[in-house]
Amino acid sequence: MVFLDIVIEISLIALAVVVISKILQSKMIDKKKQKAAQAQMKEKQKKIKELMKNGDEKSKNEVDRLQKEMLEDMNATMQGTMKYMLFSMPLFFGAFFILGSLYGGILFNAPIMLPKFQGFFFLNPFTWIPVGWGYETGWLKWYFIIYLIASIIIAVTLKIREKVVKRGSKNVEEGKKGVENAE
Repeated sequence: MVFLDIVIEISLIALAVVVISKILQSKMIDKKKQKAAQAQMKEKQKKIKELMKNGDEKSKNEVDRLQKEMLEDMNATMQGTMKYMLFSMPLFFGAFFILGSLYGGILFNAPIMLPKFQGFFFLNPFTWIPVGWGYETGWLKWYFIIYLIASIIIAVTLKIREKVVKRGSKNVEEGKKGVENAE
């Protein structure tokens, strides 16, 4: 049941999954909080290494306390990730179900040459080596290629946007300081 072109339909579904996934990720995972927690954990790990060298009872108690704090920090950061996975997994499974039921077993010509694999099996790395190139492909390979490309483009775009916003807010702050100093 093809409504448009197979390539376009699979590409649109993959793009929609990427966009929805990025939106869910931005809403459910606080990256600033995660980075701060990681920095704190690194600091605590250094402290633990230093305390382990001492070997006295006071140091052991301090190590236990720091390890408990690290566990609590880790649990807090993992909650957002788990919530994201809880909402994103049905999205991925739904897309796979729809694509598999619409295009399972159908081969079509992709607009670009793709690597061919013989006997590909995900758990066997020796089957990951391409045996040639061709245009004919199935929905799964095309979905993953579009998903990967769209993910990279969106991630790079968001990173650039974040840097531009950060630089812009720095310039605004510097401008305010300059105005205050001029007064």
